[in-house]
Amino acid sequence: MHGHNLIEEGYVPGKAKDRMHVFIALCSISFFACGTRCMGIILLTLTFGGKVAFFEYLAEIAMLLLFKIARKDFKYWVPVTGVMVYFGGVVARILCKVIVDFTTCLHYRHPFELGSLIFALSVVWAQAVCFISAKLYSDKFEEENGDGSHVPVSLLLLTIIIFSLSSFLSFALLFAKCTPGYKRTFFMTTTSGEYVCQLFKNSDDDAVKADTVFDTHESFHIPIKDDVRLWVQANYARWLREQKPWFVRFRSKIPLHYIPREATTVENRHRLKRRNSISVVHDIMGVEREYTYETSEDIVLAKKLDE
Repeated sequence: MHGHNLIEEGYVPGKAKDRMHVFIALCSISFFACGTRCMGIILLTLTFGGKVAFFEYLAEIAMLLLFKIARKDFKYWVPVTGVMVYFGGVVARILCKVIVDFTTCLHYRHPFELGSLIFALSVVWAQAVCFISAKLYSDKFEEENGDGSHVPVSLLLLTIIIFSLSSFLSFALLFAKCTPGYKRTFFMTTTSGEYVCQLFKNSDDDAVKADTVFDTHESFHIPIKDDVRLWVQANYARWLREQKPWFVRFRSKIPLHYIPREATTVENRHRLKRRNSISVVHDIMGVEREYTYETSEDIVLAKKLDE
């Protein structure tokens, strides 16, 4: 999904030297983020035990889910139904958080994943947790054992400061060398649904529009359902004639009540044949085969719609 938009990788510049600098910055960001997060968890575990560290991280996950629910951005973009909508939302959000916490992978700032706001907060919170854990560790063991047998707070703070400063400098290098037009994507507050609506309205490419609304969860484009229906009805005849790859891919996903009334009977018959064809081949051979529409019949239907 979302291969057509470049929020994930569009920040990488075309110039070879700048691209090398960006890749160095990305590697450095991931290295120092993993080190900072691991130090924070280890220090918290040494201070209060593994259970406290576990429940602290569990509390972070709970806050993330509550934040997503409060913003009505809990559902994941995959077009599933039933209980999988909620189960998939929980699993996807947790996985995204873990990946971002330990790698700071910039792809997950996409509105379909964590979003830029939560991504930025996660990066800042990881730094804060490390400093707080170091302070708690130092206070406990200086009070219990003043003979200096444990790692001194000065050394801990120096290590953490080096990691934090290096992470900051890596981000500075990234912003300095990335594609200027994509710097704003690091500070977006757009939800998944808002992003889908904006992308559909702002794009003139039918392939992008189709990918945006027909390959995402249906709840995302409820606010623009009338716009989508008008767009489909105005262009359906042309799509039948042109038979572009994106239309062949998404044709069966277009809701029947979106297409022109004159074409619903024919389209419904094709979809029944498609389901039966896939089912039979799957039962016999164990693989799925894509149903092929009759192009000649589509041309006749397109002429009828043009009349």
